[in-house]
Amino acid sequence: MSDQPNEKITALENILKRERAARKQIEQKLEEYSRQAYFTNQELENKTSQTLAKQTQLEFLTGISAETWKQDSIDAIIQNYLERSATFLQYPVSVFFHLGANYKLQNIKIIDKQGTSNATLISELFANLDCLRLSLELEHSRESQLLPLNEYLDSRRYRLPFSFAYFVPLYYLKQDQQNVLGITCFLYANDEQIDIDKLQTIESSRSTLTMALERKRAEQALQRQLKQLQDTNKTLEQTQQQLIETEKLASLGLLSAGVAHEINNPVGYVTSNLQTMAEYVELFQDIFAPLENETTPDFAKLLAKWQEEDGSFLLEDSKEILTTCLGGLDRIKEIVAALRAFSRMDNHELEPTDINQVLTHALKMVQNELKYDYQIITEFNAEKLILGSESQLQQVFINLFINAKHAMPDGGKLTIKTYQQGGRIKVSIKDEGCGISEENQKHIFTPFFTTKPQGQGTGLGLSISYSILQQHHAKVEINSEIDVGTEFILAFFVFE
Repeated sequence: MSDQPNEKITALENILKRERAARKQIEQKLEEYSRQAYFTNQELENKTSQTLAKQTQLEFLTGISAETWKQDSIDAIIQNYLERSATFLQYPVSVFFHLGANYKLQNIKIIDKQGTSNATLISELFANLDCLRLSLELEHSRESQLLPLNEYLDSRRYRLPFSFAYFVPLYYLKQDQQNVLGITCFLYANDEQIDIDKLQTIESSRSTLTMALERKRAEQALQRQLKQLQDTNKTLEQTQQQLIETEKLASLGLLSAGVAHEINNPVGYVTSNLQTMAEYVELFQDIFAPLENETTPDFAKLLAKWQEEDGSFLLEDSKEILTTCLGGLDRIKEIVAALRAFSRMDNHELEPTDINQVLTHALKMVQNELKYDYQIITEFNAEKLILGSESQLQQVFINLFINAKHAMPDGGKLTIKTYQQGGRIKVSIKDEGCGISEENQKHIFTPFFTTKPQGQGTGLGLSISYSILQQHHAKVEINSEIDVGTEFILAFFVFE
């Protein structure tokens, strides 16, 4: 019986040992779980911190990429880059400068987000950099570098507010056979401020910025070239207009004798007729004088005087004389109107124009040239207007008429037609002259090309005419056969 209590004690002790072992095991597992939870939490915090850092870096890179391309100038791109970089790096002062020819600093820009640095001191610091050594260092590697400033300055003479500088070369230009570097620099007071990961992010942004700067520089170069081309084109247009006016004056000189003759003819017979009318007026005064001097005039005497002076003839002839004078004056008016339209110096803006009227005026200008040995046939069937400059088109037609005359030195037939074909008004000018060879047809619109003897042509008439027709968006077609004749067909758009 005495063994039973001992057995119970032993059993209880074993149970207690097992419980203690189980508790110890649980405590060990709990400790292990706690340790794992701690490390997991630490790892989570690290990853969260890294994620936030990467997010910040990504936001910086995204912002730089998005805003850089929006800037409208190189200065604006650099200013935006300096401000964003200084905000991203938090501590440093950011500086941009040109390391120019002869290793001189130019165009220094300073961004100090915290406002703790003296701009004058920073400028003095950069003015005393060993630019030759810095230039060789950056040109050799062409990569961003973190450099100790005391190696590039005489630290015995200057009390440095900054210990390190991160130099980022953005672009290289050639001036006077030397490289000009565009450099961004971030200044640090001590190494504790330096965040290598952020500097690597700055380096990652360099390619985007460099591309944007190169593109903007190319755009500016294109804009300068475009401005030069516009200026050159304007000069060419002015020169071309001067040539047109010069050729017009030459045509006026050529036609002046004929125009003067055309005006002198009606002026001559109008003058003669008016002298005759003056004599008739004197006769009428003699016939009707008694009506003024006598209270009761003798109408029998009046009738006798009327019959004596042949009053009926005087009246009929007076009517004919006045009609002839008016016709002569109308002829002068037409010639002057044609001459005025041809010689007008305006801005040659295109306006609705009656091509038939332009041809009529041009024919009046050359009428004396083609009066005797030439048969002129006109068939004007075009009814709609075109957009054109009357004086310029008249110059074209006069040139073609004169060329047709020169092609028919012994006279011939000149046929001028207008008609509509589809959306075009066409003008056909056809002569029966010597014709133009196929080889010469390739060159007739070339400036200074002429087949006329020396001294009889400038070679500018057809080239200027072609230029005018191009301004009118007109097509030119030439049909020519040697010893048969030449036809010029001009096609203008209908003005709706």
